Amino acid sequence: MTSLVTEVLLQAGKLDKEDLQTKISKLTLESNELKAKVDNFVKKKYHEFNPLFMSCQTLLSDISLQQEKAKDIQGTLSGVVKTQLQDSTSEFERLSDEHSQTSELLFAMERICELSSLFEKVSKNDDFVESASALLEIKAILEGIKKTYMSDLAVYKFLDQHFKLTLEGVRYDLDEKWMRDVKWILPGKDETTENAVLNIPFFEKVSDPKCENFKNFQDFIYAMSMLGRVNQKIQKFSELVMKYIFVPLINDQGLIPDFDCDENATQTYRKIQLVKASSLTSDTKYATSTPANLFKNVVKILQCLNTNLLRFKTKSNDDKDVVMLIFSKYIRDDLLQMLIDKCLALTIPKNMEELENYKVVEDVVKSFESALMSINFIPYNEEGQSGSQLLAYVTNVSSHFANQRCTDILQQARTLMKKEIHNTQLMSDKDFGDFSRILKQRKSTSELVKMPVGTGFNSQRPNKKLSDDTLRFPECHVSICAIDLMKLAYKTMQEASQSDPVCAVKLVTITQNIFDLYGTAYPIYHANSLENLPQFSAIFYNDCMYLAHHLITFGHQFSVTPNASKLLRVLTFMDKVVVLRRLGAECFLKQMSRQKDIMIQCLEPFLTFSELRGADKYEIGEKAIRQILDLLNHLKKVWTEVLQAHIFKRALCTLVNACIAELILIICTMEDISADDSISLKLYCLMLSDKIPMIFQAEGKDDIELDITWQKQVPKWHRLQELILVLSGSLREIVDRWSEGKGPLAAAFSITEVKGLIRALFQNTEHRAQAISKISVR
Repeated sequence: MTSLVTEVLLQAGKLDKEDLQTKISKLTLESNELKAKVDNFVKKKYHEFNPLFMSCQTLLSDISLQQEKAKDIQGTLSGVVKTQLQDSTSEFERLSDEHSQTSELLFAMERICELSSLFEKVSKNDDFVESASALLEIKAILEGIKKTYMSDLAVYKFLDQHFKLTLEGVRYDLDEKWMRDVKWILPGKDETTENAVLNIPFFEKVSDPKCENFKNFQDFIYAMSMLGRVNQKIQKFSELVMKYIFVPLINDQGLIPDFDCDENATQTYRKIQLVKASSLTSDTKYATSTPANLFKNVVKILQCLNTNLLRFKTKSNDDKDVVMLIFSKYIRDDLLQMLIDKCLALTIPKNMEELENYKVVEDVVKSFESALMSINFIPYNEEGQSGSQLLAYVTNVSSHFANQRCTDILQQARTLMKKEIHNTQLMSDKDFGDFSRILKQRKSTSELVKMPVGTGFNSQRPNKKLSDDTLRFPECHVSICAIDLMKLAYKTMQEASQSDPVCAVKLVTITQNIFDLYGTAYPIYHANSLENLPQFSAIFYNDCMYLAHHLITFGHQFSVTPNASKLLRVLTFMDKVVVLRRLGAECFLKQMSRQKDIMIQCLEPFLTFSELRGADKYEIGEKAIRQILDLLNHLKKVWTEVLQAHIFKRALCTLVNACIAELILIICTMEDISADDSISLKLYCLMLSDKIPMIFQAEGKDDIELDITWQKQVPKWHRLQELILVLSGSLREIVDRWSEGKGPLAAAFSITEVKGLIRALFQNTEHRAQAISKISVR
């Protein structure tokens, strides 16, 4: 305390500045001496590890005395500064700085002495909570000293190093206790154990938190939380629980949890392991083949973990912060997603009946979530409800059902499309009606159609009936694959008409996707057969026409059902009709083009027929004609029962016409035809003229009753007949058949072609010249 004289002098402004300087210098000297003592004490105890006991009470009292002196000087400086600031600003600033440094030094030495006491508390205390609290205080003090110039001194470095060693020592003790209390026996480490075994402290019968074992373990959890070890330990623990308990339990329906007790002299442990269901009695078996039993086993494991380990608090002042919250943070999403993928996904209904009974599964999930929320495994949202994806999954079962149903339908369609199409069935208009009988309200195609009255008509038009052939499907062979595919489409649309709007949209979309997939994937998967086998291409053509025929009225059939939604009322598949018809036609035309190329290739020997010598030339020509006839007969055999009658006739007529046109073109371009060659060419043409009608002969009819209607679809047939007459006729006969451009020869051949044939067949004589001159336009 300052004296009365001093206070008077301060107010008068006459205090000698040298008196302040003397006091500050003396205080600095004493502080440095005290600093040396503290430094010597810290070095001996924490650096040199002096085993002698040395109390720091004396140092603390000396520091307190110096602090009192510093306060007196501070008061004195304040008075001087107020009265003499204008006269000696720089002097007082220097004195103030020196005093601040001295005060800071005294504060740091006081904190160092406190650190010594805290280190003593940690080393002599077996209580984890008190040790952790002391370490946190030490950490705070060191961080405060770090902000001063003392952080550069060796004493601070010694203390900081000692703190780290002490902290690691306490953490090591905590880790050792955790390993003793939470013990894993993994399959790879113990050959006698097939599945992992988990041992945790047994607290199921402990209801009083004041119980010594319970309190000790709670303090242990507090200490781990304070030192930042809980998250690390629980994260590793949750990974092992997921890997060795929940994953095997969910994947293997034969495993069930078994709970046993293991006692020793100091502690009772709860043992958790998975065992085969057959190894337990019927009273303790809980098969995991159903969601209810699997959820029951999962809840039992989590409740056991919660009661014995995870219910302990991490903060003494907050009952809501428990270890279970940390545990669930690391394992909850993976566990719930696995339950969805491995369990709930398998319960998705396969049909509408199962969908109506799915509420049983929804109730099981709600009960399961309630049990998880009761142990804080699943948190509550702001509305007090669960935010888990389990309940969201089962409540959205209609969408999942539609997705699963669409997946199954698309898989069935793929399976059908992979089947070979040689298995066929004869389809007619009678068979077409089978699919439409699923509708209760089907209007007859022969229903009277009333024509609207136009403004320009004086009277109403008479009623007209639709023809019986309207929308009639011609009789032909269709593959079983296409029939089954159409049945699948009808079945899917029928389900859509009875489903809720969300499900109906997806089912209608997948029905459209079936025909899109058929148009893109089917030709690629069967590309080799469609290219090389004429029968396959014909069947595929019929299949496309068959599907397109159904799709003409496909959408309309379901738009008149009682339960039809707005989507079904405006649904149409007409866009698919055009695509399928084009696809079938293109495939069949490619096959016809390939057969045409084969026939033209057979006629290639006639290109050099006049240049060939020897008897083999006639055999080569005959062989070529026989190859063409064999090919046509083969096409008749594979197409006659498959294609529609008019399509079959038209296809063969097109190929015959192309063959005849190519042969006539080759003969007309020959410059020189000998007598023997003309006879041979005539025989070849006669062979075609005699055998081709047999191809178009109807089954079971005699030769006399040959059908000649096909000749109208072979424009070159008349040319072939005229060519036979030209090859065997004289100049007079050729001129007569020309008949000044009005005869049958003029209708079949042009002037240039006839003149060329005359020049090739006859020698250059006056009669040939006269005949050529008579070949002119009419």
